[in-house]
Amino acid sequence: MKLDDILNAKDPAAALRDSVIAAGGFWAEPNSTALFEIHFAGVAGVGIGAEEAAKAWLQAAKLAMDTAP
Repeated sequence: MKLDDILNAKDPAAALRDSVIAAGGFWAEPNSTALFEIHFAGVAGVGIGAEEAAKAWLQAAKLAMDTAP
């Protein structure tokens, strides 16, 4: 799945989870009050719960794409 597919998905956090798992990664099913960290495709995102971490990852991925040479 491409970044645009994740960004434009109905549920970007779920699309990111599916991409991580499809790439052979591990995705823990956390509660919404635990610190959650995502490292995928050279980009990191951290937040309280998977949804906030996914939002942080998506912002970091957009920034990485915008600043890539």
